[in-house]
Amino acid sequence: MLKLSQLLNEEGVVTFTYAGESVTVKHRPGACTTRFSEQMDELSIDSALLVLCSDFGVEDDAGVPIPVTAEGVALLPVKFKRTMLREVLGAQYPNSPRTEDDSSSF
Repeated sequence: MLKLSQLLNEEGVVTFTYAGESVTVKHRPGACTTRFSEQMDELSIDSALLVLCSDFGVEDDAGVPIPVTAEGVALLPVKFKRTMLREVLGAQYPNSPRTEDDSSSF
């Protein structure tokens, strides 16, 4: 029988271009529960990314991956975080009406 933990730990990958570079983000499709969807408009960008992502696909200048922690996400520029969240949500909710010009919540 399928375990809830298996669903919640499922991993997906989304790749997008930012500043001329390819970025591959690992995310958790199972994190998009009804509870998350209901709370999404109340979450900060940082909080949403910490719930949804398992790897930001970004490293520091020394080549060390930026960790998926509060400290790590705080290092990322807001414009990049908005783009990453939009891409991850687009993969999670393919029929979402969000667009690049969307000014709601995030």
